[in-house]
Amino acid sequence: MPKRYQVAKAHVVDSLGDFSEQIDVLVFDRQYSPFIFTFEGQTIVPAESVYAVFEAKQTINASLVSYAQKKVASVRKLHRTSLPIPFANGTYPAKPPIPILGGILSLESEWSPPMGEPFAKGLAADGDLGRLDIGCIGSHGHFVDCGLPPV
Repeated sequence: MPKRYQVAKAHVVDSLGDFSEQIDVLVFDRQYSPFIFTFEGQTIVPAESVYAVFEAKQTINASLVSYAQKKVASVRKLHRTSLPIPFANGTYPAKPPIPILGGILSLESEWSPPMGEPFAKGLAADGDLGRLDIGCIGSHGHFVDCGLPPV
């Protein structure tokens, strides 16, 4: 990955001083919001830099999916800002914040079948803020449901 993009176990902070829960795998961009810091051994990333958040578990079941959805929601609910970007001939308007992808990563599934209808119902249980868009269950497969309009 280019150095512009990084992955870390981190907390996310917004400009109002609110923090997310600790995120196992945070994908973020340092180019437009390079202020990343460490406090008492914890990495802190500004909300404007975040592209994706993932919860990582050995196995997943209904309660762990719900837990992951709460972690994703703790980032998506944060306030994100955007400013105009000055350049040599003027200023580009502020970019709207991009949607943050949320996901789960695990080795196993406790559902039977591992990626069947009960699993799909478990993913749909938490609404938009906690939606899990993408995931991988190492021994069974992956899912993608970004819920975003086609580009």
